[in-house]
Amino acid sequence: MRQTTLAPSPPRKIITNPSRQKIDVAKALKLRLQGNTFEEIGAVFAVHRSSVQQALQKFEPFCRGLGPGQLTAYSEHRAELFNAVEAHLTASLLDGDALAKASLNNRAYAFKQIHEARRLEAGQSTSNVSVLGKLVAAAEERLGTPAASM
Repeated sequence: MRQTTLAPSPPRKIITNPSRQKIDVAKALKLRLQGNTFEEIGAVFAVHRSSVQQALQKFEPFCRGLGPGQLTAYSEHRAELFNAVEAHLTASLLDGDALAKASLNNRAYAFKQIHEARRLEAGQSTSNVSVLGKLVAAAEERLGTPAASM
């Protein structure tokens, strides 16, 4: 009879700084993205601002430059913002100075990307999703049909 050996279990993590465990990182990040300072978040968790700063250090690049309410405003009006960008790109396709600086291919590609993003944001399909839907519908029609007749 062959014996199997079990892999040793990983060592348990010893908490050396219990105050660090008081911070709910998900909640702290949400507060930070809403524009709260490290001091304000520290007050919520009853910890020093440096503890909050250390806990959120990996996320700080995403928070830079966001004022209070900016992320919420963006989230609530993302579709309208895509519409505005699409309108600017559409207008710039006819701008002679802009055409001289970038190739028409590059500008058309940018328009296509913004157009598709806006359609997705509005809950509409893009051409790729539409084609996939047609393929699925065709396959469903053929279900149950003998292979020889396909």
